[in-house]
Amino acid sequence: MQGDSSAIVHTVGLAILADTAGQAGIGPAMGFVTMSIARGIDFVPMVGGILYHLIGYLAVFNSGYALVRLDFLPRVLMLASKDRAEEKHDAGVEDRTYGSLAHDDNKLGESPVSAA
Repeated sequence: MQGDSSAIVHTVGLAILADTAGQAGIGPAMGFVTMSIARGIDFVPMVGGILYHLIGYLAVFNSGYALVRLDFLPRVLMLASKDRAEEKHDAGVEDRTYGSLAHDDNKLGESPVSAA
């Protein structure tokens, strides 16, 4: 169950990243995310062991709880920006979203200048 939930959260997280980073920013954003995951796998067990050795059992869990609390603020801000984007869309302002599929009528590889 833990592996399934991790796979779901990872997939949804990357989909949110693709939707919010835009076409120009998806490369650096994906690079940062994958680098952060690799560094976390490398160093977090060592940091947890050091915390356990120096402070004790609860320090490891309290640091995890602190990270969850720290993660809460960006999630709230992400929801607020989504609400603002929906308000712009409702007001008739064209907002272009990015993701795995382009939202324009151009064919793949065709430039907008030659399509006009």
